Formats: sequence, C-alpha cells, structure tokens
Amino acid sequence: RQRQMCIRDRSKTLSTYFTVVAESDDHHIHVIVMSVAGIGRQVKILAGIRRCGKSTILDMLKDDLLGSGIVADHVIHLRYTSEELDEGMTAKQMYQNIKEKMTDSERYYLLLDEVQEVNGWEKAVNSLLEDANTDIYVTGSNSKLMSSEISTYLTGRYISIPVFTLSFAEYLEFKNCLLYTSPSPRDCS
Repeated sequence: RQRQMCIRDRSKTLSTYFTVVAESDDHHIHVIVMSVAGIGRQVKILAGIRRCGKSTILDMLKDDLLGSGIVADHVIHLRYTSEELDEGMTAKQMYQNIKEKMTDSERYYLLLDEVQEVNGWEKAVNSLLEDANTDIYVTGSNSKLMSSEISTYLTGRYISIPVFTLSFAEYLEFKNCLLYTSPSPRDCS
C-alpha cells in the first residue's frame, strides 16, 4: 500500500516543494520517489536540528534524480563533514572543486550536505548559481546556517525549507499504528 508524506513546518505543509511517496510492507518502509515541484533558479536550503533527516532527504533526492534518467556525473553530492575533504576548506576551494566536476554546459544538480562547515560557502554557492547551469540544494544546522551572510550573497536567490522531526502521531501513522486503538506495540507494522 502507498502513502504520501511531506516535509512540513508547523504552520503549513511544504508539499509544494517536496513530496515523498513511501510504500510499506509488513515491516519496512521503502521510499519510492521524491520530487521537487516548481522551484526555479533558487538555492534550496534545508535547515533543521541535528538528526532530523536533512541528509536523508538529499540521499532520496539523489536516488530520484538518478531514477528519472539524470546522468550520474551530473548529480554532484558532497558531504562537507567527510574526512575526504580538506579541513578548513575555503569558499574558493569549494567553488573550484565543484567546477572541476562540471565538464559540459548541461544542467548539474548540486547536493551539498552540511555546507556550513565551509567558511564563506554562500559566496561559492552564489557564484555556482550565476556561472553555471545548476540546480542547488544545501543542508545545514539551524544555528550555523542562518547567518547574515546569506542575506548578503543570496538575497532573493534562495528558499529556506525548514525540516522538522516527525511528531509522535506522524511516526505512528508512518508505521501503520493507530493511536489509542492498538492494544500493543506489536500490532504496529
């Protein structure tokens, strides 16, 4: 059976931006597709507390892009907490590192996880938005990501999408467990 879930904030549903379709069998939930609807040339910033699912959303988006026929080398997914990246990377190094991976003028999808680890990342991201055919998604923690530098370099060029953890009721719904009607947790799938 299929169910639709969405990333939401407390005041409204953000299904305008993301739709996650999940399929559940007896004991597992399988993510089938995730699509981004109608956001043009703006940086999509997914911000939220630690462990709320931002990186998982990027992974799902990558799978969806590849599943929809986007060539793998046109999906650039970088985690800036990775030991493979230089500690103390500058915005210029970030920009050059990404540009080296872009070998033609076709559209590239940039999935930049924990981007706040790079000082001045806003300048690099703005340059990539202006200088190349890109669709850019970034994640980071609320406290480190939302600085005044965003307004300086990305004014009018980004949309902030808050990501929250599931409420208890949403978690139970996702696990096919009816609140107050199941006599035992074993009745949940």
